[in-house]
Amino acid sequence: MRRGVMAFALGIHYLTGYSVAATRPDGDPEWPPHPARVFMAMAAAHFEDPGDSVASDEDVLQRSCEQERGALQWLESLREQPSIYASDADAPYAVTSFVPVNDRPVGKKPGALQSVPGWMRTRQPRSFPRVRPHDDCVFLVWDADLPEEYRDAIDRLCSKVTRIGHSSSLVQMWLADAAEARQPNWCPDEERPLRRLRRMSPGFLDNLERLFGEEDRKRHRCLTEELERLKAEKKATRGRGATQRKAQLQSQIDELKEQLGRLAPPRVPLRPTVGLWQGYGRAEQKVNGELPGTVWDSRLVVLRMEPDRSRFARLDLASTLQVTGRMREAALQRAHGLLCGCNQWDRGIPPSEQARQCWQRLPEWLTGHQRDGARSERPHVAYLPLAFVGHPHADGHLMGLAVATPATLERRERGVLWQIIEQVCQAGLNLGRLGRWCIAFEDRELPPQSLRVPTWTAPERGAPCWASVTPVAFDKHPKVKDRAVYEQLVSAMIRDGCRRIGLPEPIQVRPTPVSAHHGAPASRDFPALARKDGTCRRHIHAVLVFDQPVRGPIAVCAGRYRGYGLFRPLRESEVP
Repeated sequence: MRRGVMAFALGIHYLTGYSVAATRPDGDPEWPPHPARVFMAMAAAHFEDPGDSVASDEDVLQRSCEQERGALQWLESLREQPSIYASDADAPYAVTSFVPVNDRPVGKKPGALQSVPGWMRTRQPRSFPRVRPHDDCVFLVWDADLPEEYRDAIDRLCSKVTRIGHSSSLVQMWLADAAEARQPNWCPDEERPLRRLRRMSPGFLDNLERLFGEEDRKRHRCLTEELERLKAEKKATRGRGATQRKAQLQSQIDELKEQLGRLAPPRVPLRPTVGLWQGYGRAEQKVNGELPGTVWDSRLVVLRMEPDRSRFARLDLASTLQVTGRMREAALQRAHGLLCGCNQWDRGIPPSEQARQCWQRLPEWLTGHQRDGARSERPHVAYLPLAFVGHPHADGHLMGLAVATPATLERRERGVLWQIIEQVCQAGLNLGRLGRWCIAFEDRELPPQSLRVPTWTAPERGAPCWASVTPVAFDKHPKVKDRAVYEQLVSAMIRDGCRRIGLPEPIQVRPTPVSAHHGAPASRDFPALARKDGTCRRHIHAVLVFDQPVRGPIAVCAGRYRGYGLFRPLRESEVP
C-alpha cells in the first residue's frame, strides 16, 4: 500500500463488542476478520434484498440490482487485497448454548424422565467461538480508486449488512472515506506472514451462487409447478375436443418430465469454501534507507518465549549461547526436512564431512557454510537474544529471540525461511536442562518494549550511540601487557567488526567490563564462546559512538551470528 493513499475503505462496527466467526465450528475465532468473510456478508445482503428496496419503479430496481452485482464483481477482481485496521483482542473463548438441532443422538436409551412424553430434551449443546476486540471498529482499506458508478451500490450493500459470521455477531457497516479510516496495522505480506486470511478472487460471487444452488432449486420448482398445473388441467378437461386437448397436454407433460429427469435433484445449500489465502503481517515502521545500515535487514523476525515444561520461569542473558545455538540447530533440522528429506538427521545434525550431500542442499544464507563445507564469507541468518534491559527495573531476563536475515535475501528465500521458522515454532525448543520452551511470532499490537523491532534497530531515525547488551567476543586476542595499548587493540578490533557488517567506522569505541544498559549482566557473567580447538574466546562489553545516526541490527565480531556482540541504541545522555 502506498503511504498516505486511502482510496476507499469499508468500516465495520461490532455492535455487541464481540466477533463470533470461525472457519471451522471447532476452530479458533477469526481475528482480524477475513476479507472473504466480509465479502460473503455483502453478497448475502445482495441476494437477500437485491437492489434498492425503496425503489417503486421496476426498471430502477433492476438497474440497482445490476449495479450491486457489478460492484461485487469489481471488488472481487481487485488484484491487491485490502490492508486492515483491527485492534488486538482478548484471549478467545467459546460460549456453549443449547439450540434446537436435527442431529439428536440415536441408539441411546432415554432416562426415566426423558421417556415421559413432553419431557424429551430437543436442544443440544453447541459452542460458538468468540473474541472481544479492544476496539470494536475495523477498517478494510484498499489502495485503489473506487469507480463512481459503484460507489452508491457499495454504500447500499454495506447498509444492508447486519452480521458478519454468526447471527449473534451483529455489525453496522459503511463505506468510509480516507479521513475516517484509521491507519492499517495489518498489511498483505507473503514474506513475513503472521496471519493467513481467506481472500476474494475473480469468480468468487458466481461460485457462491453455485454453492447456494438457488437457481437450480428455482428451476426445479418452476418445472414442478408447471407439471402439476398441466396434470390438473388435463384432469379437468371435458367436452368436445377433450381427447385432442388431453393428447396435447400429455405431450407437454412428457416433455416436462424429460426436462426434470435431466436436472439434478434439488439439494440443500452447501457451505461456501474458500481455497485462496493471503498472508498478512504487521504494518512495519518506515525504514530510512538514507541512513547507514548493516548487512542484515532492519525488519527483524521477532519471536516471544514462554516456558512449556521447564522448572525455570525465566532465562537470563547468560543462557544466550544455549538458546540461540538450539534455535539454529532446530532451524537447520527443519530446513533439512523441507529441502532434503532423508532420515539421516533424525537423531541430530551430523558433521558436514559425514553428510556432505545433505549440507549441500541447504542454502548458504542459512547454514553459514559454502557447498564445499568452508566457512561462508557472505552474511547469513543471525539469532539474537531480546532481553529486558535499559529500564530502571530491568533484570536482564530473556523475553524472546530475533531472527536477522541478510538484506540481500530474495523474496522466495524469505518464504522458505518463514516456513522453517513456522515449523520450529510449532515444535518448540528443547533446551536440555533448561526445559522445553514455546516460541511464537510476536504479533501483538502493543508488545513489550524489548520485543519491538525499533527498540533494537532504530529504523526510522537511527541512533549515533549504541551499547552492547551481550559482550563482544574477540576475533583475535591482543598479546600485550600494557593496559592502554590493549584497549586500543580491542577498540581497533571492534572498529573492524563494524566495517565488516557494513557500518561506517565509529569515532569512539569504549571497551568496558559492564554494559551501559541497566539490567544486562557484566561480561564476566557470560560463558565464553568456544573455538573449534576447544579454547575459549575472551569477551567484553563496549559503547559505540558514530558521527551520524545509524540503524541496526548491530552485532559485531566473532559471536555475532549466535547473539554475542549485540548492541542496542543508547541515549546520548546515558553514554558513560
